[in-house]
Amino acid sequence: MSMQPQPQPPTVTAMLFCDAAILDARTRRMSLVNMIFEIPVVGVPVMYPKVTLFLSLTSGHGRQTIRVQLEDPSGEIVKQGSDEVEFPDPLGVRCQVFEFPNVQMKHLGDYTATVYWGDEILEQARFRVFKPQG
Repeated sequence: MSMQPQPQPPTVTAMLFCDAAILDARTRRMSLVNMIFEIPVVGVPVMYPKVTLFLSLTSGHGRQTIRVQLEDPSGEIVKQGSDEVEFPDPLGVRCQVFEFPNVQMKHLGDYTATVYWGDEILEQARFRVFKPQG
């Protein structure tokens, strides 16, 4: 029994955190609202209403499953999701949005999203939760 070779993984051309991603139905353009690089908090634990992860992908072949895990600074997975992505043209660009509601933040520090294709890591991005001085 021979195993089918996996198609080449897609390339992540953009990976951004924001509060919301809005698709304009007429133009098919995506608007990202309130990009997240840092989240100031009074203290932890705290619940953030929604973290949205926007991905731009290219060089994919056929239908593929993309999986995302969001880890806190201790390495605990706080949110995860997956979705099928269709690549009708490997030269085209596909946008994928993952919404994570009610993100519990128990620690200060870097929260890391990892994008997987199968068991392979495609890309990672981070945002920082911090307590402002003063």
